[in-house]
Amino acid sequence: MMQIAQYDDLKTIIKWIKSSGEAKLWGREKIRYPLSVETLIDDIKFSSHHSYSFFSDGKLFGFAQIIDIEENTGLIARVIIKPELRGTGYGKRLFKALIRHCDSNCYAQLTLKVYKSNSPAINLYRSFGFQISKKDDLHESLSMNRFKK
Repeated sequence: MMQIAQYDDLKTIIKWIKSSGEAKLWGREKIRYPLSVETLIDDIKFSSHHSYSFFSDGKLFGFAQIIDIEENTGLIARVIIKPELRGTGYGKRLFKALIRHCDSNCYAQLTLKVYKSNSPAINLYRSFGFQISKKDDLHESLSMNRFKK
């Protein structure tokens, strides 16, 4: 189940990030480490972006944000799955719900950025119709886009 993220969800999410490297992987250079809920609220602009939590059997398993960047264009950002559930289909469940939400809310285009080294995420995004649109060698990342069908 996908729902609007709450303050208490962030308390759980910060426990999933165990190092500055993981914080950077999740939120690029914008996330201060060590994490606290107070700094995270500011770092991810929690109140001004669309923040969503994902639950299964009442337990939080993921988080993502959608940032409006242009009319009908959303940037999917800060996707995270509970560490022990990675590689077990929860990312696919999260993305399926997120894409369904975006498609029903007039997003004609979705974009995201991912590190080149994160091949599981790249493969997941491709399975949902995202295509590489730009390579950023400086930041070792890819931009990927998906247009509504």
